[in-house]
Amino acid sequence: IIIPDGVTTIGPGAFYGCTSLTSIIIPDSVTSINGNVFTNCSSLTSITIPNGIRTIKISAFLGCSSLTSITIPSSVTQIGQNAFRRCSSLTSITLPGRVTTIGDSAFEDCSSLTSITIPNSVTQIGRHAFCRCSSLTSITISNNVSEIEAETFYGCSNLDHMVIPDSLNNQDTNYWACRGIDLNKTKLVTHKQLSEWVKGYALEGQYSMDTLYTLYQLQKDDHYRPSWTELGKKSRHIIIRDLLNILPKDKKNVVLPQTLIGQHDSKEGQLLHTLSLLSQAPAENLNQENKNNEYNTLSLGESLGNTLTLADTAKLLLLSIEKPKKAESTTSNSTNEVSISPLARRPLDSIKHRTQNPRRR
Repeated sequence: IIIPDGVTTIGPGAFYGCTSLTSIIIPDSVTSINGNVFTNCSSLTSITIPNGIRTIKISAFLGCSSLTSITIPSSVTQIGQNAFRRCSSLTSITLPGRVTTIGDSAFEDCSSLTSITIPNSVTQIGRHAFCRCSSLTSITISNNVSEIEAETFYGCSNLDHMVIPDSLNNQDTNYWACRGIDLNKTKLVTHKQLSEWVKGYALEGQYSMDTLYTLYQLQKDDHYRPSWTELGKKSRHIIIRDLLNILPKDKKNVVLPQTLIGQHDSKEGQLLHTLSLLSQAPAENLNQENKNNEYNTLSLGESLGNTLTLADTAKLLLLSIEKPKKAESTTSNSTNEVSISPLARRPLDSIKHRTQNPRRR
């Protein structure tokens, strides 16, 4: 369905129960989408909400079980009751920085949801908001939230950790049990605790609270020993030198095996030594699991750690084993094209990442 330009309002239940509807284009002229508008559109896979919508109203996407992604514009300030309830294929969602309220049962039964970013603007999270989000492993609650309603996280059986508001630090076991949190399974840390901890390290990257918790967990939790591949899939933009700074000595051979192998006079020498140890490139670098766990034998090289993130390092490793194109002759030009090696085409210094700027104090 393509809604024509000029339409300003989509009425309540307009597409209710359209079970074969797969896609819809909504023009920017639409400023109001009413309740139940896409309820039980079970074949709808993606949708872009136009900028100008302020509220995703009650049950707007309830039962859209094939919806895998959605773009929420920066204009939205409220997520209504049951807005995304039973969107069982939705894996992640980012709320814009103007959202202040997440309604009751807004994401209830989103069983594929693995992560959600809640901005600091959020002050209220409703009852059952994330109930039975069984794939959710971590969540950061805005420090401006003063109360979490009962059973908000009931049935979140894989919730490993939560970053919680400072004001809730002194709540007891019964309080969290009422919210669905088993403190034997889920670790809690406050915004203040993370901020105080990170002051002791001169980190190169500018990290989200969730990534900071990963670094915190690497140092504090003796049982948390991910492989390089596993860590990269979770936190792609951690800078290698920050890892070397944070990691306890006994974890370095697990998380960054053979990191400090070889001492060489130049950065180029260290790089060549590192590349010589490679047997194959990571598939999609850090996105895919290696069943044989072969990537754990990669030597990253201390010189790589000075500026590169996990993702950047993986890109470099992939470039290093690309086969140069053979020289080809063309009918329009009698001279042969000279092949250039991948590393020559893209020198190390050309790989940049936004997290390389020093943390502002």
